[in-house]
Amino acid sequence: MQSPNGIDSNKYVYVVDGKQHLSCSSQNSMYQAKAYWDGETLVIEKEQQNGNNYPPLHNYWTSRYSLSSDGKVLAVNNQRGALPKDGFHSELIYDKQ
Repeated sequence: MQSPNGIDSNKYVYVVDGKQHLSCSSQNSMYQAKAYWDGETLVIEKEQQNGNNYPPLHNYWTSRYSLSSDGKVLAVNNQRGALPKDGFHSELIYDKQ
């Protein structure tokens, strides 16, 4: 999928019921996903296995979305792991202007 400015993008759809679902992204990538609320934080956990690589990769992501009480700051905390490789952690802060 390409955005209007020509940059590749990907669209994901989640069911927020706390159950694991098999999903497909807009780039036809298959993954397992579970989305649920942890208090006022939306949590999305995704898993994907790629057996085409050697050694096979097992990717997993956990994203936590939190909105400040005044609705002006969105914090997104991402953690990704890839076995047998290392993962990463990022935190993005969005301020409403």
